[in-house]
Amino acid sequence: MTAPFPFHNTSALTPYQGTWDLLRAGHLLRRTLFGPDQRQISWAVSHGMKATINTLLTNREMPAPPLHYKGDHEPQVSIGKTWISAPYQENIHVTQMACRSRSLFGWNMGLILDDAISIREKMVLFWHNHFAIRAIEDPRYLYRFTTTIRQHATGNFRALIRSMTIDPSMLVFLNGNRNHQEAPNENYARELLELFTLGKGELAGPGDYTNYTEQDVKALARSLTGWQDIGFLATKVGQNPEAQFIPDRHDRESKQLSHRLNHQVILDQGMNEYQEVLEMLLDHPATAVNLCSRLYRWFVDAHIDEQTQQEVIQPLADILRNSDYELTPTLQALFQSSHFYQINVMGTMLKNPLDLLTSLVRPLSITIPLPLSQRYDAWYRLFDLVRRLQMDWYELPQVAGWDAYYRAPLYYRHWLNAATLSPRMELVQRFLEEGYPAFEGNGPRMLLSPERLLDRSDWSEEAVLFTENITKILLPVPLSSTSIFELSRLLDGSRDSLTWKQLINHDDQESILVILKERIGIIVKKLTTLPEFQLT
Repeated sequence: MTAPFPFHNTSALTPYQGTWDLLRAGHLLRRTLFGPDQRQISWAVSHGMKATINTLLTNREMPAPPLHYKGDHEPQVSIGKTWISAPYQENIHVTQMACRSRSLFGWNMGLILDDAISIREKMVLFWHNHFAIRAIEDPRYLYRFTTTIRQHATGNFRALIRSMTIDPSMLVFLNGNRNHQEAPNENYARELLELFTLGKGELAGPGDYTNYTEQDVKALARSLTGWQDIGFLATKVGQNPEAQFIPDRHDRESKQLSHRLNHQVILDQGMNEYQEVLEMLLDHPATAVNLCSRLYRWFVDAHIDEQTQQEVIQPLADILRNSDYELTPTLQALFQSSHFYQINVMGTMLKNPLDLLTSLVRPLSITIPLPLSQRYDAWYRLFDLVRRLQMDWYELPQVAGWDAYYRAPLYYRHWLNAATLSPRMELVQRFLEEGYPAFEGNGPRMLLSPERLLDRSDWSEEAVLFTENITKILLPVPLSSTSIFELSRLLDGSRDSLTWKQLINHDDQESILVILKERIGIIVKKLTTLPEFQLT
């Protein structure tokens, strides 16, 4: 069950009361799902805004874990069984790591391509950007990390950040496992303040960042001493990745904070001291504001002006704090708000690589091979395509995440550069024209089916209406009536061929189906070359 819709008395967060149609429903689902298709958007239109949002935010069962799907590199794990708790063997551990990584990455893509109306996977990616990691070589560590995120994706931020602070992958990446009383390591403490909670704020003076100071970084580093990860590439049965507190490595002295944090003093609390640190940071108003700003840039628009700050971000932050950092009420308030459905925030975001890929393969019904090994290989190859376009959720470029979500003034435009522009266009063209190999060598290809963009029952005999309905599924903003009319003429073929209306009403539908598919494909190819297709 989800909580009742919250209400905040500002014009921007007043619930949207306007027309609920393909445009608005498509906007909501493009921002909260990966590549929504015609069936999902039509469902949202027929069920209404509130029911759609409640469905998006409903908790789902956790997915089954990734599987060992081929090869003999897992002597203790049968094909079709999971490797997540299986130890490594020293003589083959390098091969095991590589194959488990392929399994994990493919499994992630399989979850992305699930057809459920659920925001969970979009939020999983959001938190991967928020709690960025890289260079973690053990897939078992990575599985634990992503599973923790998935468990708390739309739940309670307090529970999530407690888990992240002592997560084995995070301890490795930001050197928490090297943080002890004799040599405090400030890496995690700095990012905890700057990125994960308060936000840096404006520079007010030497070592003073408005929300905290260098004194606070040093004090918090001391408070977080004593933790280390265990289980990295473990060869012992039953030794799973976990965090361990070592009392002798913990700084037991009191820690004095600066005026920015009200001169508070943190006393020794042993293994529970990190929780006291987090409570103090969660109690600070800047934490909720920072989180809501990042949610806004992820789901709405990169640019936050003073009016948006006052009428949208601050009220959302109030909801987040008043709900004890439960995320669902804040997301509900945002997605039901009149602000979210303003025309000037539709189609303003450049698709990230994952959104670009899924906006092809889901609405256009990609064919994924069914046998276990081929299915995982196909998923992995799709994951690898996204990674080549500079989006890898296990190898983020900066501790602050992807440039698109924090680096002004370009923000989303960072996805387009000399290295990605041509591959983005080639990706679209290749899937539409020849398909993409499901695995290396000869074998099945992942093919798109443009004719399945709309259910056959929804095919209109009027070429203009048919074209308009396709554009509403593939594009985030409407095309002009003139543009739709010009596109619709492609459905009628040449002067000496059958018109679209004649094709639809032809007596022998089976023999004419090839021509129907061909003409729909022409429209789809044309639409995917438009600048609007790159937007969401």
